[in-house]
Amino acid sequence: MAATSQGSLNVLASHSLSVAPHVRACRVDDQVILLDLFHGRYHGVAASRAAALSQLVLGWPAAPNPPAVPMARVDQRDSVAPLLKRGLVIQGPCQPTSLGRVPEPSAAVDGWIESGAQDIGARRLLQFVRGAAYSAVRLRTCTLQRVARSVEFRRLVHAGPDPEPVDRETLQSAVSAYRRTRPLVMSSKDRCLLDSLTLVEFLAAERLFPHWVIGVKTRPFGAHAWVQMGALVLNDRLERVRRFTPILVA
Repeated sequence: MAATSQGSLNVLASHSLSVAPHVRACRVDDQVILLDLFHGRYHGVAASRAAALSQLVLGWPAAPNPPAVPMARVDQRDSVAPLLKRGLVIQGPCQPTSLGRVPEPSAAVDGWIESGAQDIGARRLLQFVRGAAYSAVRLRTCTLQRVARSVEFRRLVHAGPDPEPVDRETLQSAVSAYRRTRPLVMSSKDRCLLDSLTLVEFLAAERLFPHWVIGVKTRPFGAHAWVQMGALVLNDRLERVRRFTPILVA
């Protein structure tokens, strides 16, 4: 145990600590939330330790008010040790992974008028079933990191880093078809993660490539997934999404 503690102190002394490449971190209120994309788990760091760790760990979310007095060495070790043990923080410098960005949500499709008389069509029904089945398998067999990378890669390949504005009528038609088809295939109790990824797959077949977003909140802790095209939320209420801070954007 003494050797391990000494090793931790040596790491701290060299400032060679980084947020692991498979971890995404964001600051929510006065806490830092970490998302482990390998295991699909969240880890919270309290305010008293989160601020000090921003001075020790590369890629750590910056503290709005850094402590004037550096954290004592023993407190540094106690704060970092659990993160090192879980693989959330690693030894050595590592290029911070970009969190990804989406505009602040300003509207949602809930306000759109849907044409109930419009036929869903066999093509879109099959498109939904395929997307739902593919998404369910991916979420069961792949890490969140792999799923997010594939979504981001496809979007960048087809839409580019600065996509052209999407025709509103085209987007409305596709999202409305998804929303009318969903009750036929997916129950209301299905997870937001599956629902959002299915919508991403459904829209990809329509040549539309929005962002897949996972957000977190505190007091109490909660995580939520949604789909966003620019500042427009496609599968949730605006007031609900605004309660969450994005921690993964693909």
